[in-house]
Amino acid sequence: MESQNHCSRNQEVGVGAEKGFEGTVRKDKMLVNETEWTAMVAGCRSYGKCQLKDNVKEVGQIQDYIKECLRTSGDQYNRALQDLVNYTASFLQFDVAFGRYQGVQGQLGFEGHWKSPTGFHIVAEIKTTDAYAINCATLAGYVDGLISEKKIPDWDKTLGLYVVGRLRRRPQAT
Repeated sequence: MESQNHCSRNQEVGVGAEKGFEGTVRKDKMLVNETEWTAMVAGCRSYGKCQLKDNVKEVGQIQDYIKECLRTSGDQYNRALQDLVNYTASFLQFDVAFGRYQGVQGQLGFEGHWKSPTGFHIVAEIKTTDAYAINCATLAGYVDGLISEKKIPDWDKTLGLYVVGRLRRRPQAT
């Protein structure tokens, strides 16, 4: 991932002049074949929850999948990216709760909730690009909701995190 923005409450984040993600990965160089990749993207949620841990055991494999998701547009690739980023947290010893792909009225819409062995929580929002404004108030609302539901103890043990995979190129000032 190229950019990670830590947000305080009610703060809009603008993207600076960071370099965008570049890279090419061909599916035939991945550690799975075309059929397995297609199955993952077509049914990424069930694959993400049930089969990623059985079929992807090295961070390098996740990197290849993430690169493919960032190179290819489409809802299934965006969803696969979300699952892959969440799954990556398990390599860092977090207990991972996969979130929603899209909001449901009246329910929290976070994309990932990670809990460390020490009790620290990260509520993650995963974006393919920075094409739309990142509104930290939304993420803060998810944290507040998880605190209300007693799934997170308080803000002192929590971080809201936006993970942005690909940054748009911005013209340089002259």
